[in-house]
Amino acid sequence: MLLEELCYTHLIIEIWESLKTVIPNLISYLICLKYEIVGQARNDKIGFLEMLIYKKGTILMKENREQMIQTAIVNLQKTQENLKLPTKAIKRLFSSFVISAYAHSQEMLVLVGQGDATAIKAKAHAIRGVALTLCFEGIGTLCHSLEYEYEKLNTPQETIQTLHNALHLIMEAEEEILARVEG
Repeated sequence: MLLEELCYTHLIIEIWESLKTVIPNLISYLICLKYEIVGQARNDKIGFLEMLIYKKGTILMKENREQMIQTAIVNLQKTQENLKLPTKAIKRLFSSFVISAYAHSQEMLVLVGQGDATAIKAKAHAIRGVALTLCFEGIGTLCHSLEYEYEKLNTPQETIQTLHNALHLIMEAEEEILARVEG
């Protein structure tokens, strides 16, 4: 009986380890399939996807906005821990990221209409680098899709719009996030 339980436990651990590597790819795949809402994804590797991935016009409910704010705060605290920077520096980095990433996403919306995949990939790369430094893996995942899987996307316009909407939500909550970051 004990051997059977050990085998069962080992099998569950193997399955979990496999799932941890598949979940980020699954989320990207769902985004590419144009699901209106991917939902909240949680695992050790990607953390909470910053907010519900949604199409233009979808309203983010208040409790989800609060969850997004809490996640942003946790992400910034992780960044501060990782980079060993003072709170003031983290706040400045976050503010700069919000402004530049949102501007890049606006430019990407224009560029997709012009069919300029190279410029879109460059802007996605720029956003992704800082987003991942700040532990915003959901934003990083969207940018990864645009940078490395652009040609495979059925509708890059929708992925860019999703990125833009997510950054807009973060920008709208920026003051509240900064006020609630300790320091």
